[in-house]
Order: sequence, then structure tokens, then C-alpha cells
Amino acid sequence: MNDGDPVPEAAVPNKKDWPRTEYGTIDWEPAFENPEHGLISLVEQAATGDGILACCKVIIHALFSRQDDAEERVAFERKVNDAMILTFDGSSADADSGKSGDAVRKERVIALMREIKDVRVERAEFHITRIKMGIVEGEKRVEPTDAAESEFIDTAAPLVDEGDISAEDAFVEAMSQLLAGRFEALRDNVPPGKVAGESPPFPVSEAFAQLFDGLVREHFAPAMMGACRPFIMQAEQKEPPERVSFIRENMEERRSREILWDSWRIVWREMTSEQELPKKPKEEKKGLLSELKKKKEGPAWMDEPMTVEEWEEEVARVKQSNTLAKNIWAQIIAPNDEFQPPDNDDDKLLMNLFARTGGAIAKQINAVRQIAEQGGNAGKVFSDYQQGKDIDLPLVCACCQRPDLFLDGGMLKDFMRGFPDAMKRDRFRLTTRSFGAYT
Repeated sequence: MNDGDPVPEAAVPNKKDWPRTEYGTIDWEPAFENPEHGLISLVEQAATGDGILACCKVIIHALFSRQDDAEERVAFERKVNDAMILTFDGSSADADSGKSGDAVRKERVIALMREIKDVRVERAEFHITRIKMGIVEGEKRVEPTDAAESEFIDTAAPLVDEGDISAEDAFVEAMSQLLAGRFEALRDNVPPGKVAGESPPFPVSEAFAQLFDGLVREHFAPAMMGACRPFIMQAEQKEPPERVSFIRENMEERRSREILWDSWRIVWREMTSEQELPKKPKEEKKGLLSELKKKKEGPAWMDEPMTVEEWEEEVARVKQSNTLAKNIWAQIIAPNDEFQPPDNDDDKLLMNLFARTGGAIAKQINAVRQIAEQGGNAGKVFSDYQQGKDIDLPLVCACCQRPDLFLDGGMLKDFMRGFPDAMKRDRFRLTTRSFGAYT
């Protein structure tokens, strides 16, 4: 695919502006099919493969925006990725029709959009029927009478009104968007599908980004709320629709980034690695000698040892925390057919991703790719450029953007030729693990 016309996020109307039925539900038919403002018209306006993919990504995230939508969102993103891959070699029906590759992609994607529309229309009709029967009132949700009803209602109506988001939920959403921006920068301009015949490395995988986002929303962001309470308190003074953008803007200020980074590091370590259990305190015998000793050591509030009861409570807390940490890390490194997962040594890489802005990530990736594309003594130029920088992750992303140049064309081997094997393993651990056959 060529550099295209990515559709800005603002091009997709906010849900509060989507057409509504007289019952307050979204009117999905015109929401998709309106020739001027419908979601399908946005896809039709995209002129290139990159534009189609960017447009679909924005639409799917708008349609499946809730945490509970994660599985459906990932499923449709995979379908879109599959639709973007052209397998014909000039002899298929698609090729015989005389259509361009991007025209074929667009037809496939629009078919997927209509598949989503049909499901939404069916669910909305079911919800309206319940309104007419008096089971629910407009968009107001009531307790269902059984599990089956619960499933239908939960899917048909948003759990949280986007125009009435709490300050706490706005903080979680802002954290999700902040980290999602990092992952979007990593996989920008990376074609969907396999890289050199293998599953892509996790940093450029949208499926991994979705997995990570689910953990951020469920565990990491809520755990940061205590240290980041000022963001939440200030957001409470804003109108609900303004809260997420207000928190995001505050997060970008220098002082705020320091607070967030400190909180993120503490929470990350607590939630991804096991802590040592505290040592059991000695039970001192009470008497005159022990009292004199305490007076000599200083005030009671200075480094006062835990009681046995306090120690037992702390042991129980640490054990519970360790169980959660093991579970979270197991999810992060679990084998996956969609991507090459992280391993135990990627802990620091993932933690430090928080500290790198999307713009800084993109700048380094572009620099690495440009060194390769300009030719000449690229290996020497790269060796000079990487000094003093952690360039492993940008190099992996550049290889995924241009596998024809870095892998098939041998440029990665040229880059790595000047480094001893020990240095490769140390400074380019992710690169050698992902593309060892090409180094």
C-alpha cells in the first residue's frame, strides 16, 4: 500500500450526534447509510488502502468503545485486516473484473460495515420492542428478570452515557488513550498481517494493543487513582463531556508527566512482579530492660516494628497482590497466534513505553528507516546514530514497516554487522529475537 489519506478521528461523528429514533436509541440505518454523514460514506471517501484502513480503525473504535466490547472489537479488527490483504495473483475473479486492489479492499470492508450494521439494527429493534412492552423506559436500564435478558440489554445500550462520564472513569479513559497513542505510533505504517511469513512482534500488533488496553482499564489506571487524585478532583469541576480531554491536556504538562511516571512505575512493579513477604517480627518480652532499650532508640513512631497481627495482615495483602501480579503477567506473555508475545525480559521495555511520547517514538522510527532508505554507508550511519539511545524498539518497528528493505533486502544485516554478538543480544534483544535469521 502507498502512503494514503488517513481519516482523522474527528471525521467520525460523536455518538451523541448520531441519528436517534423516537425512543432514544441510535437509528443505525442512517447512521451507517446516510450518503453525506454515514459511516459507510467515510469508507467510500477514502482513496487509498492506508486511508481505508485508518478509517475502519476509527469507526470500529467508535462502535466498540466500551471495555466489554473488547472481544468484538478485536474480532472485527481482525476481519478488517484480513480484508485488506490481497491474495490474488492476477488470475482471480477480483483481478479479472478489472478492479484495483484498493477498490477490492473497499468493497470487502464496506461488506463488513454492513455486517455490523445488521447486528446493531437487530439489537436496536429488540430494545425498542422492550420499550413498547414497558420493560424499559427509553434508554433507562432496569434489572432484567434472567441472565438471557441481561445479556441482550447489556449489548444494546451503553453502560456509561458518554455525555455523563464520571471523573474517575474519565481518568481511566484518558490513561487508555495516552497509552493507545504509544502503540499506534509503534504500528503506524506497518501493513496488517504477517511479517516475513511470521506473526508480527507484539509492539506492532493491534491485537496485543487491545489486550494491553484491557489491562490498563481494569487494573493499572484504577490503581493509579490515589496518587493521581489531583487530576480527578480538577476534572470533577468540568462538565462531563469535557473531562477526558481536560485530563489528557493536564497529563501532557511537564510536572504532570513526572507525577504520572512515578505512579506508573510503582503500579507497574506491584502489578507485574511478585513482592517478597515481610519477615516475621520478633516477639519481645516486656520488662524494664526492653523499655529502656526503646527509650535509647528514639521516639516510638520512628521505625516501630510491626506487631504479629499487623504482620499477618501484611502477609495476606502481599500474597493477594502477588497472585494478581502473576495473573496479569501471564496474560501479557501468553502465547498468541496473532503476534509474537513479550517474554519475561520485556518487563522494562513495556514499563518504559509509558515515558516515550508518540511523537518521540515516531521520530526515532522514521530516522532509522530513512538511514536505510538513503543507502550509502548505512551501517556506519546507523552505528553512529544509535549511540546513547535505546533504539531496539524503533528498529523492530522500522523492519516491520519495510520488511522488503530491512529483511529481504539485507539492510538489517548491514546494520548489525558492526556489533559483536554480545552487544547484539544486549542492545538489540528484541530485534534479534524477532528477526534473528536476518541479523
